[in-house]
Amino acid sequence: MSAPLMTCDMQLSGLAELEQALADLGDAVGQKVLKAALRESAKPMLDNAQARAPEAEKAYYRYTSGRRKKGEPRGKGTRRLVPSGTLRKSLRLRQISPSKIGGGIDAAVTLDVKKDAFYWWMVEKGTEKTPAQPYLRPAFDDEYKTVSNNFAAILRKRIDRAKRAQLRRQQRGT
Repeated sequence: MSAPLMTCDMQLSGLAELEQALADLGDAVGQKVLKAALRESAKPMLDNAQARAPEAEKAYYRYTSGRRKKGEPRGKGTRRLVPSGTLRKSLRLRQISPSKIGGGIDAAVTLDVKKDAFYWWMVEKGTEKTPAQPYLRPAFDDEYKTVSNNFAAILRKRIDRAKRAQLRRQQRGT
């Protein structure tokens, strides 16, 4: 297995009071609030990457030879029209399961590219015949500080909202 093209790790410290407030909400609600805050704080990075992603001037055809078993002659190929902007539309934020991360991490978000833009790394890093057109790394570099600075404020806002919702539910229940 090859090494990943890009890795980064963001550690935030000094959030003990927010961590306690999350624990006070309960496991299920706390996890939901934490994941929502992560997604909201990472949104500027996604927006920046989408704005930087290169776009084809017009739609183009993608040709495939189809599936075949070993030793069989090539079957009739197919072609499908790929609209311009596929790479940009394929960028998304995705939750990562804590079991896949390990190390005591409760939640994580990644900037992901859907399968229909399988060529994302060729655009980002370039190939022998095409120059690199980086869009993910510059977006990360531009928004890293914004994401880390805004996370605590967004988490605080989400915790307050969840506490108010719990309080309203308790008042209705009694």
